[in-house]
Amino acid sequence: MATNTTLTNKAIGTRPDVNGRLTRSRGRFGPVLWATAAFSAVYTMLAAGIAIDRATVNHPELAAWVPAPFRQHALAVAAQELTRAGQPEQTLHLATSLLERDPLSPEAAGLLGNTRLARGNTAGAEAAYRASARLGWRDSATQVYWFDAAMTAQDINRAALRFSAIARQWPNAAAIDPLSKRLQNDPRGLAMLAQQIASGANWATAYATPRAYQPIDQLAERATVLVAAGALGGQLGCDKVAPLVGTLTDRRPRLAAELWASQCPRAAALGKLADGGFEAQPIAGQLTAFDWQFPGNGALAATMTGAAGNRALQLHSSAASLVPVVMQRLILPSQPYRISWDESGSGAARIAASLSCQPERSAANPQDGEGTVKRRSVTIMATGECDAPLLQLWV
Repeated sequence: MATNTTLTNKAIGTRPDVNGRLTRSRGRFGPVLWATAAFSAVYTMLAAGIAIDRATVNHPELAAWVPAPFRQHALAVAAQELTRAGQPEQTLHLATSLLERDPLSPEAAGLLGNTRLARGNTAGAEAAYRASARLGWRDSATQVYWFDAAMTAQDINRAALRFSAIARQWPNAAAIDPLSKRLQNDPRGLAMLAQQIASGANWATAYATPRAYQPIDQLAERATVLVAAGALGGQLGCDKVAPLVGTLTDRRPRLAAELWASQCPRAAALGKLADGGFEAQPIAGQLTAFDWQFPGNGALAATMTGAAGNRALQLHSSAASLVPVVMQRLILPSQPYRISWDESGSGAARIAASLSCQPERSAANPQDGEGTVKRRSVTIMATGECDAPLLQLWV
């Protein structure tokens, strides 16, 4: 018989029987196992209930699966659904339940304020909103309530402070544009918004970024604020405002150009040609229509040559007729303009220029340059039919 096979595992309460097999001990560790298992099961149930409740914030359809003791976020989501459905007065029992479960919840106090306000209890609503504010201003309804109160009292400074808090916490909220518009309707409010952006407000980039299907009027209002911020020295940079500029260009070209000039350091002033020497432009074109754009053509090859300060655009064309090489939108009043360029090289090159609202050759009517062998120019009329005619060079 092997005497060295005795195996004891006190940690799990086992011992060998007379035949050398492991059997469970009835020692003091048995109850610990049962208690641990029971605790694990309870903890798992708690964690699952809390997790499902939290998930209802992004998935409201899960609310029905949240056990009653854990319905905190689920109640808040249900209240929000009623509010969005135009029935905020129906949320009183939900607000009360939320407060009973978490008396220190600013969202619960804010929801109670909404409910009381919808029921006409203005004094009770103000008391609830005051309580929510004292709990840390983390509730959007509370912020909007005190913004509205400040606007009603013509306290623009306090209203701008509340707007900034809302934009900081919920930069993509649907309420941002109507609140911003109310401030903009007062010159002091517009100045306050512009100053906040110029001072580095952390919501400025989101404010400058257009959302899908956002109405053009809302985007124009935001652009107006950003232009004012630029006048105060607050530039977000070319990359951050380019999407908004691009969205505005077709419908509001003058405002788009003003925004670009105010927020992009390398942009030209209104009425000026941007980068006439091709110093900053890669051959693929730049971010907006107010930079040089290269439309491209299968019969045309274009490359940039020369060192900084002495750039040139080298062209090779096998086209039988004029094709556009570069184009740029300009904000110009109706009057004649003289376009000139330096030209060098060999071959039967023919360079022409046009200024038109539409890019097609039939609308542009390119004009040949005149002058010396190296310096050519042409005078073209801006008709005033559009705010931002398109300057094009052709070869």
